[in-house]
Amino acid sequence: MKKMTLVFVGALLLLSCLAAAGGAETFTVTNDSDEKSASGSLRWAVNQANNTSSEQEHVINVSANVKLISVGSPLTLESNVALNGNGVTLQGRGSNIFDLKSGAVKFDCVTFTGGNAANENGGAVNISNTASAQFTNCTFFGNSADGSGGAVYANGSGTSTFTHCTFAGNSAQHGGGVAVKKGTVRFTACVITGNQNKAKVSDDVSVDAQGVISNESSYNVIGSTAAENNFPSSLHNVMGQTASKVFALNPLALETVDGVQVLRLSAVSAAIDRVPTAQGSTPSPDTDERGLARPQLLGYDAGAFEAEPVPVESIQLEGLSYIQLNMSEDYTVTATPVDASRNRNYPEGIEWSVSDPSVISVDKGVVKALAVGTSTLFATLHGWNANKQEITVGPSMLQIHVGEDPLPTPTLSIDVIPDQSVQAGQTKTYKPTVTVWLYKYKTALPYALHVSSPSYEAGTAEVSGDQIVLTGVAAGSADISVTATATNKVGTGTSAAQQFKLTVSQGSSSNKGSGGCYAGVDSMALLALTGLMLTKKRGK
Repeated sequence: MKKMTLVFVGALLLLSCLAAAGGAETFTVTNDSDEKSASGSLRWAVNQANNTSSEQEHVINVSANVKLISVGSPLTLESNVALNGNGVTLQGRGSNIFDLKSGAVKFDCVTFTGGNAANENGGAVNISNTASAQFTNCTFFGNSADGSGGAVYANGSGTSTFTHCTFAGNSAQHGGGVAVKKGTVRFTACVITGNQNKAKVSDDVSVDAQGVISNESSYNVIGSTAAENNFPSSLHNVMGQTASKVFALNPLALETVDGVQVLRLSAVSAAIDRVPTAQGSTPSPDTDERGLARPQLLGYDAGAFEAEPVPVESIQLEGLSYIQLNMSEDYTVTATPVDASRNRNYPEGIEWSVSDPSVISVDKGVVKALAVGTSTLFATLHGWNANKQEITVGPSMLQIHVGEDPLPTPTLSIDVIPDQSVQAGQTKTYKPTVTVWLYKYKTALPYALHVSSPSYEAGTAEVSGDQIVLTGVAAGSADISVTATATNKVGTGTSAAQQFKLTVSQGSSSNKGSGGCYAGVDSMALLALTGLMLTKKRGK
């Protein structure tokens, strides 16, 4: 009986050991420390995952309250790990951020920035040996490598995937965004643009002879790559997309939205609604990097950021009022607010039309002059309100004249500017009326103001947009001269100077001296007043 008990206990112990060896663990990151010995740090969690034997996948969960972790040396992973970032930003500090040497690693909702692989590859993440990685809803910005792969260097023997990830502002010798050296990489619904090689040339993705970019890569928005054939248009990939058009901020920078650092999409980005909701087996996750539900409008947005509907308030059609016969001009629509959402059933959300199609034609804002005459160009913006219901604004219209004469240099005129006055220490603004002409036709061509004065001792005049800011310095006057310039593809035109006088008075009496009957009266006025009173007293 005792022997059977011992055998039974031994069997239980063996099973327990086997379970411990094969069981996955979950580790929670609760602080932003970079110390391996600090319980609850990311480095501690990575070390625990590496040292806990398992055939299964360990999980590292980053707590929602941990927003930024500064990483001073590479975090090495040699285990199967799923890292749920919960929108955390991992910021490199003099080295790359992750070095993956073995195992299958999953990254979800992480922003990688500041990684720097000096004399190495993979500014943010280096994948080597037998390792593979899956990235979902991840942002890579501002990482660099002296070698290849400004953000990620794929040199592992397995297959790595990027789904709804954003790469921009990274740089390397080759593959400013991603360099594929070995193994297979698949991109799905990613935005990869604005990355550069060390020669400052756009270089978003590079692939070597031993590397493979899957021919299943689809729904991606790409800037420039020599591997263009790996992103066929038949799979809804789009090339030649500049960062300035894809992203909202220019110059490009991370922006904190809902507590997560992301690269926000512009209203006209090709990434908006890139992946249709009617797709048979959509690869898109249910939320974006910051936890916002996908999709918001007509489809899933490519990249890690899903744009919410921003209601359009007004629009303004802009462009030339004169076109030479058989020539073409580009016209644009400026929306207020600038990030107002566009209905992607229309190119950039704009519906174009003309009053006389025999005089001009229009296609996506490009107007061609067909015959001498006059026609009106119309633009209507199709957008959304906050409840995701379609709204339209416009049409905004512009009368266009077609003539046989070549496009002239702009001429400008400024209406008479009346003399201005201001008190010392105070400012005021004045908006001159400027008209830009092409031949006898007024045009909405943008212009710039310029001011000058032989002396600024009394007051100053500075340009702020389309206004002049006048500042009083000291009692006196200054003669101000104003000109305006406008430029088109022919040249720059300058208006005749318009002059006015700026008179500066001493200022409010409330700023003078102490109280009393004559408080606020300057010394000369007080002396004159005293003399007058004495004269009257003697005469009396």
